Amino acid sequence: SNTTSWILLAATVTYVASLQLSMLDYRLATVGFTLLAGIACSPTRRHWVPVTALALVLGLGLHYLFTQILIIDLP
Repeated sequence: SNTTSWILLAATVTYVASLQLSMLDYRLATVGFTLLAGIACSPTRRHWVPVTALALVLGLGLHYLFTQILIIDLP
């Protein structure tokens, strides 16, 4: 819906700005963004548990991938 689009746009702009300005740690910002985007796109509350698990895996897993395997500095 149109509301979901606006929520995702605001979440994306906030996520990118917080990383650019080093306001939040990459892991926290990624978990928060993924969680918000997943909940905004979920049709029912029963999807919130898998969305939360995905958010944690992405936030922590991508941080590990970028910093330990690919040796990229993250904010």
